[in-house]
Amino acid sequence: MVRFFISGYYGLDNIGDEAILSGMISSLKKKFDNPTFTVLTNNALITQSLHNVNSIEHSLKKGSKYFVKNIIIKNAMGNIIKETNKCDVFILGGGSLLQDLKAYYLPVLLSQLKLAQILKKKTVVYGIGAGPIDTRVGKILSHSILNTVDLVTVRDGMSKQVLESCGVQNVIQTADPAFGMDLPDNELFDLSGKDIQMNSSANTFATTSYNWLHDSDIYRNLSNATPDLNKRRVKFAKIYDTLLEDNNRKLLFVPTVKGDLDGYLEIQKMMRCNKNTQVMDFSNNINRVISCLSRSDILVGM
Repeated sequence: MVRFFISGYYGLDNIGDEAILSGMISSLKKKFDNPTFTVLTNNALITQSLHNVNSIEHSLKKGSKYFVKNIIIKNAMGNIIKETNKCDVFILGGGSLLQDLKAYYLPVLLSQLKLAQILKKKTVVYGIGAGPIDTRVGKILSHSILNTVDLVTVRDGMSKQVLESCGVQNVIQTADPAFGMDLPDNELFDLSGKDIQMNSSANTFATTSYNWLHDSDIYRNLSNATPDLNKRRVKFAKIYDTLLEDNNRKLLFVPTVKGDLDGYLEIQKMMRCNKNTQVMDFSNNINRVISCLSRSDILVGM
């Protein structure tokens, strides 16, 4: 039996991240007999219920002050050390983990790898996205720690280039871990399909394209400003109208984070063909989302 301890951006109501964790767990179960999993997550209860794994809460994404409070007052660090000492393999995995848009991201995440190494554990960077890593400190940390990891894999060529530009060697490009997830069974498909009011899957677009993500310039230079998304929403509305009118189709908006909902509703109001659209309620259950996507025959992603 192999004990895996996995760290990443989990428990944040982000469908992409939950698909990644689901794919990692499914893939590892196929390669190892009776593996056990503990996940370092931002919400222990959500991660336990979605993936049926043990979990420890660290709250990295809630900000540096909350993170430090959780580490010191709630003894999260003690729990992390204890679980790292128990595991056979420590995995830093999935999503765009290695970037320095926030000053504390890289030091915190890479220190987890270093801790596992100090405790003589195997360390793996599993199908991550990397970049931007622009700061001198970020480059030095990436070079010094990742070159001592047992295995480093990335999910795309650009991430490979980013790490190699930091001096990281032996970086392997592979697929996104989400592709390893198992599809829901037919019973779950039928159950989730009731949430969708489209009459049939024929001639239905589903879309996860929404512009809530911003580029690094906005993150770095305008972090306190609220960007004007209206122009982008108008463009999306025109694109969707054209797709529906030219192809005689319906449209299903599929939110991948809660923040998508308000934007989708605004875009829907701007559309001429909004009577042929539906905004799906948000769910952090990746199986339910996949089941609902099966009601369409084309997915317009981002």
